Amino acid sequence: MKLLLVDAGNTAVKWTLTPVDRFEVGKVEVHPVEATEGWFPLLEKTVLKERPEEVLVSSVKPSLNELFKKLPAEVEVPGATQVARVMPTLYRTVETLGVDRLLNALGATCYADTFAVVSVGTAVVVDAVKNGIHQGGSIFLGPQKHLRCLHRSAEQLPQVGTEPLPPPGKTTAEALSSGVWWSLKYSVEGFLNLYRTLFGTKVAILTGGHSKTLLNLLKPEGYRLKHDPFLTFRGLYLYHLKTR
Repeated sequence: MKLLLVDAGNTAVKWTLTPVDRFEVGKVEVHPVEATEGWFPLLEKTVLKERPEEVLVSSVKPSLNELFKKLPAEVEVPGATQVARVMPTLYRTVETLGVDRLLNALGATCYADTFAVVSVGTAVVVDAVKNGIHQGGSIFLGPQKHLRCLHRSAEQLPQVGTEPLPPPGKTTAEALSSGVWWSLKYSVEGFLNLYRTLFGTKVAILTGGHSKTLLNLLKPEGYRLKHDPFLTFRGLYLYHLKTR
């Protein structure tokens, strides 16, 4: 038997199948999240073909939750309140906490009990977990949105790609690329150093669409860095194990 794991983020929706008795990512489908007319029929087709035991959805798009529940299978779209039962958090407003943050933290417990999670996508989220308890974190703009925001806000700033170029930039495009990526690098390293002081974190797990690029730039003192592009899927799988 298999589980169908779905990650509906702000930019993309992804899904994969894994065996029920072990976490093993198969082929990953990735589609723009807003194009529901394109990806939802494909997701339905996958459910009808594979007949998974259950569909588990991590969704930060509440507007899509009822759509997922129309899939021809047993579907669970847990919120942060539900996930907090197996991934405890000190967040004061759990109902406003993105469920992907808790699922990423839960998935990362396979690496350590005390650690930081760095998710690099539409937003950058740097969270801390101490002794298996989510402590909270910080959120700021991701690299692609950062560049787009600068382009839209200033007439003379061009739209550039997300390839990181080293400072100092010798053109405006180079200056934008180096400015965005190196500010991201130093911001994340600063938070990791702070969390090491506050919580004793020595492991950081990176995930998200731009995490591999950032991984190559980061050099936080006293840390072991790990890259797990399937951390949300891993968290969904662990949530399934712990709640069944």
